[in-house]
Amino acid sequence: MVQLESAIKIIKWDNSYPCSVALGDFNGDHFIDAAVVYTTIDQVCIFQGSENGTFQATEQFLIGSSLSRKFIVAGRLNVNTTLDLIVVDSSTNNTIVLEGTGDGKFAVKAKHSTGSNSGPYVIAAGDFDHDSKSDIVVVNYGINSILVLRSYTTSLISTENRWSPDSEFQPLSMIVYDINNDQNLDVIAADGSSNSVVLFLGNGNGSFDMREAFSIKNDQSGPYLIAVGNFNNDNQTDIVVTLYLTYKVRIYFGQKNGSFVQGYECEVSPDWMLIVVLAGDFNDDKNLDLVVGNADDGQLAILLGNGNGSLGEPLYYTSVYSSDILVAMGDFNSDNITDFAIANSDSHAFVISLGNGDGTFKDPTYLSNEDYYTNCLVIGDLNKDTIVDIVITIPDNSGIGISLGKKDGTFESMYFYEDELGSYPMFIVLNYFNKDSNIDIAILNSITPSIDVFYGNGDGMFRTNSTLNLENGSDPLLMATGDFNKDGEIDIVTADTVSNDLSLFLLQYKPDFINKNTYPQESGAHPSAVTVGDFNNDLQMDIVVANSGTNEVRILMDYSSSSTFMKTATYSTGENSHPQQVVVADFNKDSQLDIAVVNSWSNTLKVFLISNTG
Repeated sequence: MVQLESAIKIIKWDNSYPCSVALGDFNGDHFIDAAVVYTTIDQVCIFQGSENGTFQATEQFLIGSSLSRKFIVAGRLNVNTTLDLIVVDSSTNNTIVLEGTGDGKFAVKAKHSTGSNSGPYVIAAGDFDHDSKSDIVVVNYGINSILVLRSYTTSLISTENRWSPDSEFQPLSMIVYDINNDQNLDVIAADGSSNSVVLFLGNGNGSFDMREAFSIKNDQSGPYLIAVGNFNNDNQTDIVVTLYLTYKVRIYFGQKNGSFVQGYECEVSPDWMLIVVLAGDFNDDKNLDLVVGNADDGQLAILLGNGNGSLGEPLYYTSVYSSDILVAMGDFNSDNITDFAIANSDSHAFVISLGNGDGTFKDPTYLSNEDYYTNCLVIGDLNKDTIVDIVITIPDNSGIGISLGKKDGTFESMYFYEDELGSYPMFIVLNYFNKDSNIDIAILNSITPSIDVFYGNGDGMFRTNSTLNLENGSDPLLMATGDFNKDGEIDIVTADTVSNDLSLFLLQYKPDFINKNTYPQESGAHPSAVTVGDFNNDLQMDIVVANSGTNEVRILMDYSSSSTFMKTATYSTGENSHPQQVVVADFNKDSQLDIAVVNSWSNTLKVFLISNTG
């Protein structure tokens, strides 16, 4: 006989009625912890284990359950090493998922209905489809069935709203910024139809109030590109516009009452078609500067700010290109000085121009000379090494290219991700869409039309994307992101030149099991217990269930790609035995799992020694 040296009472709450416990290392300290659910308490309580075998109550998490019987298991629902918790509530007919953070804390992320009057009684966890994520087996006592929930995944859902100042609205460029300092994100757009800059002032709930910021109707050219910043150091946001046909840059100064007045203006160079404008401090004097680019010859001009809203004489730089250019700025060689990445569609290459810190820049150096055409260039740290990386669109190949940066300002060879064939990606935005601390990539596709989000792994690689399908016939050209309704989720705004409107997609990420299969048991079976194991040694998880109504245990084996169990084996537990609990282990040391069943009516424990064929 095995004797226990002592029993440790962890904690006791009067009339709490604990009904199930799950064990695992929830906080990564290599000691076993316990998670307990109770009949009369709407909580999961975590007890942290220690090296001397004692436990300390550390956390309680509300789960929104009823005051009824529950069951809890631990499993890994995501592809990581962190344990999650899954609870079934027999009264509300729900499976409740609490995702773990790895430090002993959990949060309710999903509730999945097991069906009306299903009466989920007990659950087990196992990986049936070999995706390295736990699947869940639920015994539905009330409807005599076994439910297998697989492929726990976070799906992207969206709510779309549209705004348009008028039917001829023609957005040429767009920026997301809190322009009026009310802690709500706004959208600033250049309207080519009305030759004006339009403000979509956010209300913080996903709606906008529209008004014209200023008009340029009396000039030969309306606004084309815009940038924002405080150029005269008055703590008010100013708007910079490029006038495409008159070769000018103009700054409109923001006022405390929310209006804008025309301020500084300069002609960059005769015949310059301005297709680039970016704001930054290029000489470290705490004043905003501008870089602009010419469509005809690919040259750049640096306009250093004076701090009073005026700009210095242009400093010209060749970008080694002779036509349209794309520019992104960042610190590519980790010297805390702004540098430029410059791409050109015609020459199928992009270059890096490193900054000197005084507003001047070194001659460009070729970074890549691969055979592609690009129309968008963005930068960000994709692999968490604090070094800037580059992402470009490759429309002709319906995909994107990624080059990981090195500390010296050079880059790794480009690798590619393909999107839907013929999608023609037009625009890229980087952001943390699913809030996992890894940068993700949103791609705006013009021809499909759609938005695809590729989720980052944090190592520069990306996994399966989510797709938002846009209205057929639309032609989205611009995209930006931000949390417009303050729900903690990143939203997406697009501008369309066909439907002449601005569309806001309020995003939510809903985790759930996306695959489920039900396996009915005969009428009156009343399944009361379940566990999993590989009974026929085929490296595939099988299910064993105790049916209290028919006095038997049943093994479901040979799970197939069609989500069916190809073989079953049934064993009687004895007349009127009413089996209530089942466990599996190798009781006779023959390297084969066996089954032990507790029978509540016959007051017996029955062991089934299973042969190596299952």
